[in-house]
Formats: sequence, C-alpha cells, structure tokens
Amino acid sequence: MTNQQLYLAIGIPSFLVILAWVTSFVQNNRTDAKIDALRAEMSAKLDGLRSEMFAKFDALRAEMFHEFKEFYRTLGQHDGQIEALKKEGK
Repeated sequence: MTNQQLYLAIGIPSFLVILAWVTSFVQNNRTDAKIDALRAEMSAKLDGLRSEMFAKFDALRAEMFHEFKEFYRTLGQHDGQIEALKKEGK
C-alpha cells in the first residue's frame, strides 16, 4: 500500500466523521435557538395570561366587596325594621 492509498484510506473517513460532527453541532445550535425562542414565547404568553387572570380576580374581588357591603346594609335595614315591629308589638 502506498502513502497516497494510506492517506485516502484514513483521511477520507476521518474527514467525513469530522464533517458529520461539525454539521450535527451546527444543527444542535439551531435546534437550541429554536427551543429558546419557543421558551421565551411561551413565557411571554403565560405572563400575559397571569396578568389577565390577576386583573379579573381583582375585578371579581371588588364586585364581591360591593355586593357584601350592599347585603350588610340591607340586613341592617331589616334588623332595624324588625326591632321597630317588636317595639310596636309590645
């Protein structure tokens, strides 16, 4: 076997292995970049949903506070009327 044949027998497969390794490295970097972009997009969407949910909970809390306030006001009026009726009945 001559030196040229030896170089071809060892060099070409070695070159192809290195080329495949570099190609897979580049593809992995692209995949990582895509995954990072998707992760950032999902994080932004979740932050938006969380903000929307908190806003709706705050609105619901304010509405419930108003309803309870009205309920206790009405309850107080009824208590006053019941006491007035009790005094009339005596």
